[in-house]
Amino acid sequence: MKRNEPARLALVFLIAFGFRAVMVGTIPEIRISSDSEDYLALAESLRTEGAFARDGRPETYRTPGYPCFLFLARFLGMEPPRGIALSQAVLSALGVMLTFTAAERLFGGPAAWTAVLLLSAHPTELFSVTSLLTESLFAFVLTVIVWSVAAGGNQRTITAFSCGCLAGVACLIRPVAAWLFAPMAVVFVLGAKGFRERLAVGILCLAGGILFQGGWMWRNHERYGSFYLTEIPAAALYVYWAQSAQAWNTGESEEALQQQAWNEWDEARGRLDPLAMNHEFTQRARRMLEEHYTALGPVWARGMIRQVVDSSAMKLIERYRPDWPLEAGQQRKAIRDPESFSQFVLALGLGTIRALELALTLVLYLTGLVSLWRWWKKRPERFTRNLAVGIAGLLVAALVLVSATPAANERFRAQYLPLLVLLASPVLVDWARSVAPWFHRSGFGGSRVQLWQTEEGKPSGEPPLFHRHGESN
Repeated sequence: MKRNEPARLALVFLIAFGFRAVMVGTIPEIRISSDSEDYLALAESLRTEGAFARDGRPETYRTPGYPCFLFLARFLGMEPPRGIALSQAVLSALGVMLTFTAAERLFGGPAAWTAVLLLSAHPTELFSVTSLLTESLFAFVLTVIVWSVAAGGNQRTITAFSCGCLAGVACLIRPVAAWLFAPMAVVFVLGAKGFRERLAVGILCLAGGILFQGGWMWRNHERYGSFYLTEIPAAALYVYWAQSAQAWNTGESEEALQQQAWNEWDEARGRLDPLAMNHEFTQRARRMLEEHYTALGPVWARGMIRQVVDSSAMKLIERYRPDWPLEAGQQRKAIRDPESFSQFVLALGLGTIRALELALTLVLYLTGLVSLWRWWKKRPERFTRNLAVGIAGLLVAALVLVSATPAANERFRAQYLPLLVLLASPVLVDWARSVAPWFHRSGFGGSRVQLWQTEEGKPSGEPPLFHRHGESN
């Protein structure tokens, strides 16, 4: 550890937490959705009854990860909603600190500070901590996974087991991560040296995932007689995929169809057990999708686009000023045909913010992909040394694909954003360095470029303030 390491980490935490604390303290209301109400009710069940249950029946629809976090936060005196949001702000800031540590070890100081700057005030991060939903906790656990690989050095067996356990925990926070520990085990095997180590890391990673995800499924088997995770896939298949496909083909209102489907789900919940619910709505969805299978491609593509373009900044602004024209269509109309000059300026300003956020998001996806390509090209000599890059890429790629659903929005981007920024940061630094000589020749760089020179007058590649380390990782 460097002599000034604690001070630097404390600075990173304070920067990230400062932005989040201001947002939590000033936002008019912390978002509580119907999902939030479910999580809070289950946390209350844990607190008062000592059971994870809904209406006296063991709960299987919601997994226990986030309700347990809410229970712990309340045990520590953090009352909902603002106290819980502050807890999420602390957790998110710790995630930024871990991202900084991992990026510095993998890519060097400039990339680490770039990641900190991008994550500290990113609107998706700020919106996430001000909503009582699973994304902040889920993103933190994924960050811990990648950090543990980056910091694990040659302790591959211990790291593989701990990452498998964390992947199992992540699944209990958001079931979208179900079975993700299996491809993660494959990456560990590919990055290991020798048959014995490959066998050990593969088995241990799988064992860690099964310990948590399998433990929850065993609990469901004990209650209802079947090894299964949750009814959420059945609900998503029927309420979102089936109704969206029908709406796409028939021109009916997608929102009305989904609301009707939720009403059917709620009605059935009162008379069917979880297994019957799972079977009933899976069958309903399949029958509908067989009729409208031609709409699945367009619906999936639209979900992928929404995952990228949905604006967190607009949602944050709307919390403060819901009267402003925040919809993209309203903004365009106000710019083309403004009722007043002030409305034109407002719409132009909001449109600019939306455009900048989208541009940044697209750049992050692009640079993250470039970073993974560079890592892959350097195999096998750097495959094992920077295994954390492969793990981060696997997690991001899997979540991007699985999250391209009809219900996709900025929430789905929030769950993997810290890892995407981690991957993107070294490429952003390289691109910045590549354009720096042009700025210098144009007269914008001044004499500061000399700070990036060695004593012999040759470019050092990075400022003396930062030093690349962890090359043996």
